[in-house]
Amino acid sequence: MPRAMKYTMPSEKQIKKLVLELTQMRGAVDGAVVDLTPAEKRRALKSRRGGEPISDLVARLGTQWKFAVGGASPGEIVLQRARAARLKPLKQASEALARSLRDAVFDAESKAWAATTSVYSLLRDASHRDGALKAELAPATEFFATGKRKPKAAPTPAPTPSTPSTPPLTAK
Repeated sequence: MPRAMKYTMPSEKQIKKLVLELTQMRGAVDGAVVDLTPAEKRRALKSRRGGEPISDLVARLGTQWKFAVGGASPGEIVLQRARAARLKPLKQASEALARSLRDAVFDAESKAWAATTSVYSLLRDASHRDGALKAELAPATEFFATGKRKPKAAPTPAPTPSTPSTPPLTAK
C-alpha cells in the first residue's frame, strides 16, 4: 500500500525566491569551489578510502623533515584537507536537498503520467462514439501508438536453392 504523501504546492513567487537564494549561496562559496570537466575528473587522483590518517601522517612528517616537491608541500596537504572538511557539511546538505527535490519531481511526474494514461483510456473509449473527440485526441492516439511494443517475430527466411552437395565421406 503506498504511503500517504503530504505536500503543498509552492507558489511561483516562492520558487523564484528560493532559486535566487540558491544562486546567492552558490556565489557565497564561489572562491572555495571549482567546476571540473568530466575529463579533469578522470585525470584527477582519487583519494583512497581510509586515506585521511595517512595524509595527516605524511603532512606531519613532511613538515618535520622539510620535504616538498613542486607544488606538493605538507602545507598544501593541510590546506586542501581543511578545505574538504569545511565543505563536506555543505555538500551533504545540498545532496540531501537535491535527493528530496529529485524524488519530489519524480513523484509528481509519475502521478501526472499515471493520471494521463487513465484519462487517455477513458477519452479513447469515448472517441469511438464521437468523431470530433477522436480528431482532437489524434495526437495522443498517435503518441501512445508509438510506445513500447512487443518485438515482431523475425520473418522466416525464404528457402534458398540448394546446391548439390558432395556425398559424405565414409570410413573404410
